[in-house]
Amino acid sequence: MWAYLLFIPAGFLFCIIVLPSFWGGAWSPTPLRIIDQMLEMAGMQEGETLYDLGAGDGRVIIRASTNYRVKAVGVEIDPFKCFLLKARIRLKGLSDRIRVVRSDFFKADLSEADVVFLYLSPVAHCRLRAKLAGELKEGARVVCYRRPMAGWTPEAQNPARNLYLYRITGQMAGKTGSGEPCHQ
Repeated sequence: MWAYLLFIPAGFLFCIIVLPSFWGGAWSPTPLRIIDQMLEMAGMQEGETLYDLGAGDGRVIIRASTNYRVKAVGVEIDPFKCFLLKARIRLKGLSDRIRVVRSDFFKADLSEADVVFLYLSPVAHCRLRAKLAGELKEGARVVCYRRPMAGWTPEAQNPARNLYLYRITGQMAGKTGSGEPCHQ
């Protein structure tokens, strides 16, 4: 009987941690020191808009909004994480600067973003490459943690911290095709 009761929390954890890895990446919170370095590397300015794809617990968007006074959008597909994230934002009094979108980030509109943060699987990066180059405005920045964007040349990088910064340019349109390798 007790063994069956263990299936409930195990199933819940499987659904919120393991299953997302098939779409974009397993839930693995970004350390705060890395978030600070990522925001600094991106050159965040007050009034800009940051998108975090796969926002999880919202630490990136909350930190950015609090420390840089930017607008932030967390795109998260998991309804449970969205609920908790929205509650956290309300409790911190940041509802006027942070928005949570419950959506598949492959389908979300990213055109308002000045900066996009990615901590996803190499497959998700590959699938997002054309979307980012096509939807983001010229000059928008993409900051990747742990995995570089295949086929793109970073404007800045910190290999010791696994941080990569890219700036969207018109020339990237030609670097999104399936002819370039995505897996590293």
